[in-house]
Amino acid sequence: MIRGIEQTTMRKVYLRVLPIAALSYFFCYLDRINVGFAALTMNKDLGLDAATFGFAAGVFFGAISCSRYQATSLWKNSARAYGSRASW
Repeated sequence: MIRGIEQTTMRKVYLRVLPIAALSYFFCYLDRINVGFAALTMNKDLGLDAATFGFAAGVFFGAISCSRYQATSLWKNSARAYGSRASW
């Protein structure tokens, strides 16, 4: 009984979460590729060397990582506030 409930619950979780996770992974990968392609012409146009562009890209991705952490913690706190059990 419990094993059947667990399997159906995990199946629903996989079907709902996995496509979103795969899509977001693809967009993150696409974003990193676009930054790399932008470096090919942008460095010359702005007069940046490779080290300066690397530092700027690092700051950009660092800011993205910080905002992801804040969004995750906000999601967890809002889930607790509304009494949801989805605060893993």
